[in-house]
Amino acid sequence: MLEPPAIAAVILLVLSLAGWVNALLNGIPYMSAQLPNDGYEYRELSRDNSALRYLWAQLKVNQLQTEGVRLKDMPPEWFVVQPTEGKADTLASTIEVFACNRLMDRHAFGEASERIDRLLQEDTGLVNLHRNQLLYDRIYCELIGPNCVETLATRVGQRDEKFDKAMKRHLFVLRTDYAYALLAKGDETAAQGFLAEFDKSARLHPYAGDVESERELLALAQQKYKRARAADRGETEKPRKADD
Repeated sequence: MLEPPAIAAVILLVLSLAGWVNALLNGIPYMSAQLPNDGYEYRELSRDNSALRYLWAQLKVNQLQTEGVRLKDMPPEWFVVQPTEGKADTLASTIEVFACNRLMDRHAFGEASERIDRLLQEDTGLVNLHRNQLLYDRIYCELIGPNCVETLATRVGQRDEKFDKAMKRHLFVLRTDYAYALLAKGDETAAQGFLAEFDKSARLHPYAGDVESERELLALAQQKYKRARAADRGETEKPRKADD
C-alpha cells in the first residue's frame, strides 16, 4: 500500500499530465459543436488583419457587460463587420451576433429579423451556440412583429432539442417562451410559469444590463397581448397567414 507522500506524488503527476494534454489539445485548431478553442482563434487571428479588431471589440463588449452597460449604449462602430465574400469567419460572426443582440436591445426588430435571417442562411462561421440563440431572437421578433403562423412554425421547427434542454434556464430562452405562450398560444398560465422561471434566473444572472434589456422585451410582449385582448374583446391575437 502506498504511503500518503507517494499517493500525493501520483496525484500531482496525473494532474500535471492532464494539464499538459489539455494545453496541447487547446493549441490544436479545433471547432467544437458549440465554440472554437484557443488554437482555432489564434489561427483566425494570424490569417486576417481585421480579426484583431473583432477580438478587441469582443473583449470590450464583454468588459462593459460585466459593468452593467447595455449593448445599445455601446459605440456602434464596435459592431461593424467587413464583408468576407462568403468566407466563414468565427470572430466576425461573433461580432455579427453582438450586432443582432444590439438591435434587439434597441427594439429594432425588423432590422434584427433581416440580419438574423441572413446569418442563419449563409455560411458565416456561426457556432451552434450563437446559431440557436439567434433562432430564439428571430422567433421573438416574429411574435412581436408580423406574427406569421408559417414563419413561426418554420423557425420553431428548427429548434434543437438538446440545446433547448441545456439552455432552458437562460434569459433569452425564457423571454421567448413567455412571448410564444402569450402571442402564439394565448396561454396565460404557461406564460406566468415562464415568467416565474425568468425571475429566478435573473437573480443569478451576472450582467445587470442584460436583465434590464430582457425585462423590457417581456414587457413589450405583455403589452402586445393586452392590446390584442382589448381589440378582440378578450380573445388573444392569433398568428396571421402569410398571405393576409
